[in-house]
Amino acid sequence: MKRFIALLFAVVLFASCDDGDIIVTDFDFDAESELQMCKSGNKNVLYIINNDPVESIVFTFADEDFDGRFADDIESEERVISLGGDNELIYRTFDEQINGNYYCTGVPPSEPAIKTEFRNKDGGRIDLITTVIDQEVDELDGTVTKTFRTHAVARDFILKNSYKEEEIVRETMHLGSFTKTTTYDL
Repeated sequence: MKRFIALLFAVVLFASCDDGDIIVTDFDFDAESELQMCKSGNKNVLYIINNDPVESIVFTFADEDFDGRFADDIESEERVISLGGDNELIYRTFDEQINGNYYCTGVPPSEPAIKTEFRNKDGGRIDLITTVIDQEVDELDGTVTKTFRTHAVARDFILKNSYKEEEIVRETMHLGSFTKTTTYDL
């Protein structure tokens, strides 16, 4: 009888062990989400903040030439940025609403408190596709005004919970887009 109880205990113990949960979360971000962009030090910061639920996703990367515009006479430009090292994709939930300056101040403030944080593991990439969506030529002023839209798409990435053994695995996730308008001399 003692052996049976010991065997039953061992089976229950091993059956209840877990080497980490792989979770699937529904994000409230898509191709229609309006990305915000700022610079923090030498890094570009693309982010979205949702207030219901209070969550954000932020992509930081070092590329001093990127600002969502280009002067060349082409219709589109694509940049592929590998995730890892200084290039980070981070998903966070908070205990209360955050404002738009949260990611643009360098070191984020200590409040509101972060409830959950997932950071990318090395691997995966972000595709930044910038296209000209409008162009106006003013021959009297000798200028051309171009409006650009940049779409950000995360591909083949894994986000890992910073405190638990949870992971979010995605093949493709549209982060959203942002627009920039610039006037150039002809």
